[in-house]
Amino acid sequence: MKKFTAEATYSIPATQVRSIQTDEAFADFLVERFAGEVGAEVRSRSVTQQGDREVLTAVVYAGPEKLPNMARRFLSKGVEVTIEQLWDAPAADGSHTGEFRLTTVPDRGSMRAGFVLRDDANGGSRRSYDGELSVNVPLVGGAIENQALKYTDRVMGIEARVLEMYLEQQEG
Repeated sequence: MKKFTAEATYSIPATQVRSIQTDEAFADFLVERFAGEVGAEVRSRSVTQQGDREVLTAVVYAGPEKLPNMARRFLSKGVEVTIEQLWDAPAADGSHTGEFRLTTVPDRGSMRAGFVLRDDANGGSRRSYDGELSVNVPLVGGAIENQALKYTDRVMGIEARVLEMYLEQQEG
């Protein structure tokens, strides 16, 4: 298991980011763009209320031909990836907290990160992630984790880039 930190920045305030992140139309937009960026197909997506949490869930499938060479050896039939963003109720100080989870079938790896989204001094906001990445492959799991760490910023950054694209589309 490897620990990581990552950040994403937004041009809009935290409350607006949260509102968009839990909107059905944005969920469709995000999942399609994320799947396109990593070469996967969308299997399902939903935005639900679970107690006091709002949860965006997406399931995508990447065939073996879309995977890095090292991964193909262990995922010869491809991989189904479930991505969840769980948003807690807004805090009294205006921050927004939650959890990002990524799991795979077959169970070859997972990523889990807590996050805090806060307004910044420039009228936008910043989301900080603190998480861990785990690869479940005997003997070489640690080496794969080291390679996968290179992608954590990319994975976290896709969402921020897509949100900015969504805003541009809404304005246009």
